[in-house]
Amino acid sequence: YGGDPLGEDLLTQLLRSNALLSRSRRLDSPTRGHIEYALCVMHFLKGEFDDALERLARARGLLPGQYVPLYGEVLSGQIEFVRGRPEAAQSHFGRARRIASKCFLQDPVAAASCAVVMRETALECSLAPTVAEPPGMRKAMTKHGVPFSLFATAVNLLIDARLRSGRTDGALAVAEEVLDFVTRAGFTTFARLVAALRVSVLVIAGRIEDAERAWRQEELPEDASRCVSLADRSWREMEAISEARVRLLIATDRFRDARALLRKLRAVAEERGFRRIEMRASALSILLEQHAGETGAASGHLNEYLGLFAECRYAWPLLRERATCAAPLRRYLDGEADPPHRGAARALLDAMERLDGEETPSLSEREADVLRLLPGHRDKEIAAALGLGVHGVRYYLRKLFAKFGANNRAEVVRRARESGLVAATPHRSSAGPTTGRAPEPVS
Repeated sequence: YGGDPLGEDLLTQLLRSNALLSRSRRLDSPTRGHIEYALCVMHFLKGEFDDALERLARARGLLPGQYVPLYGEVLSGQIEFVRGRPEAAQSHFGRARRIASKCFLQDPVAAASCAVVMRETALECSLAPTVAEPPGMRKAMTKHGVPFSLFATAVNLLIDARLRSGRTDGALAVAEEVLDFVTRAGFTTFARLVAALRVSVLVIAGRIEDAERAWRQEELPEDASRCVSLADRSWREMEAISEARVRLLIATDRFRDARALLRKLRAVAEERGFRRIEMRASALSILLEQHAGETGAASGHLNEYLGLFAECRYAWPLLRERATCAAPLRRYLDGEADPPHRGAARALLDAMERLDGEETPSLSEREADVLRLLPGHRDKEIAAALGLGVHGVRYYLRKLFAKFGANNRAEVVRRARESGLVAATPHRSSAGPTTGRAPEPVS
């Protein structure tokens, strides 16, 4: 269930013994059923979905009661979700919810588990500005305990719901709160997952140096092959670690390393049938090439994403990168007279604009600070004035380029003035910007 890392000697031996016991006819049916279900959960965590479903079918035939039917439907739905079949996933989740409402009225975890998996699927597919969090999930996670896969789903949902509504600070607060909880509880595997998610949010927040420091402190892998390995971690951990590493590489201009990691991630996703991860890798590839200035490559990856989107309506992977991915979407719509995925591209771009909430770009406090100092000041001077690293300043510059649809610093400043976000050119003294405190916010 995630308490011990996959691949440890004791756990490996336990699973090998269970596999042998499951074939023994001298065991009673309930015992064999519990062993089959334990093996089902393990195969699911490792992304071996066909084996998991086979073990689940055996467990259902051996165990009485409604526990395995309930959580079997949840697990089956999660498999369909990762494979990119959201309608089939929601059908499984609906059946699980009916079992929970009928047979598990006094069990808060049962209802919360059904709610969280249904809500994650809705968030992944929805073009709406916000997706509500399921009630009772935090209490279920911290007071009653949930299996690792449902815990991972809940943490992803709590973070993504805040990122979706632009509450980056709130997403980071959730990640830090949960990381503190699982670290104090001694849940090593849970902590590794949440630590990777926290690094992603730190990069999104522009705190690049903090993200690099956290990566080293948590001893997360740097080698691309180790990032995508499923030998000693679940598919959820692999997804979180790989995404966080890609974001960190992009933010520090290590584009070649980021490309290599994304190629490996995409290969694993295609081999295992992880359509959700494949679409996330495609969206991150657009982000990468835009930041690297390779707009042609970004457009190529956008075509790939739109082709996948035609088969699986997972919008969130691209909407999450809207600050950067809106520009290639506009190029796609303005290019060919009748592009093959015009309707999907238009719907995604409209959703991005609704998420932003207004035509004039909304800037975070840090983005506004960088914008105010941008005219006439070098990156190192801005970094010193705001207490950032140079990579942090460049990260915010890329976000400003994307938000204003600009190709250079002068164009950002010009469009910001046209939007009323910058009133006049700030005076540059010979000593550069004053250090020691941040400039006043942009009005």
